[in-house]
Amino acid sequence: MNSLPLAAFIETEIDLLPPERGGRRSPISSGYRCNCWIGNGERSERTYNDATFYLLDSEQLNPGERGRARTRPHFPDDWSGLVVGSTFDLCEGRRVVGVATVTCLFPPP
Repeated sequence: MNSLPLAAFIETEIDLLPPERGGRRSPISSGYRCNCWIGNGERSERTYNDATFYLLDSEQLNPGERGRARTRPHFPDDWSGLVVGSTFDLCEGRRVVGVATVTCLFPPP
């Protein structure tokens, strides 16, 4: 399994959508990078940001499955409005392929 980066900021639980609900047809691997639609603090607008996901329990996660990941936002300041329990969409282009729920902020490496 890939070693986890020391600068990982957020621990999440990922729910990948199955293909029949618009999800991917192939699994993601640890180190998966995608765009994420996240909340934007007090405003109702959503912000589009990149993140890399390092799977914690396996090397791959199949469509329709749930798994834990250490998530490294590429621009952490833009993610400052998230709290434990916040959710955000995992997107490939405009297509939502999964949902992540924040389970821990700033976990120890």
